[in-house]
Amino acid sequence: MKYNSILRAVVLLLLIVAGCRTAATTTGTGSAGAEAKSADETTIYVVRHAEKDTSVPNNPDPDLTEEGRARANELRMLLQQEKIDALYTTNYKRTKNTLQPLASERGLELFTYDSKDYQGLRQRIMAEQKGKTIVVAGHSNTLIPLVEAFGVEKPFEQIDESEYYYLFKVVVAKDGQAQLVVSRYGNLSRQE
Repeated sequence: MKYNSILRAVVLLLLIVAGCRTAATTTGTGSAGAEAKSADETTIYVVRHAEKDTSVPNNPDPDLTEEGRARANELRMLLQQEKIDALYTTNYKRTKNTLQPLASERGLELFTYDSKDYQGLRQRIMAEQKGKTIVVAGHSNTLIPLVEAFGVEKPFEQIDESEYYYLFKVVVAKDGQAQLVVSRYGNLSRQE
């Protein structure tokens, strides 16, 4: 119990520091799509898949729960003002179904990537979608390496198996310099 309190305090402190560090480069009302975007910037939103069904032990490819489907829809609504150009998921139901509401609404295809090839995904995005906005769905153990692959510092050590709410926004400038904004989305009361 004490560990969870300390962990939450550390995460909150990191979020505050990340917000202060990027405050000079972002504007807007706090919604994901409200910031002005330069045509020379590539924006990558990185999210963990939404809540997965754990009712069948050792299921390697569980689907989303009702809460997970609700969170996937909340992500769609959060990014409604953002022009999304491409969606990337791993080859699992939970990542695909997290981005499916966005794909359906925008008429976009879900591109599959190798969940362990972070540099390969970065190279693919920077070659095929440079200057565009992309959403990538990953897993609790892949989100931190994914954002690091785009050139930002690790925001924290790891994401707990119970944490589904992080939204990482990586903005890569024309010169390759990257900035990270970490936020939370969805019904946070489900995480308490």
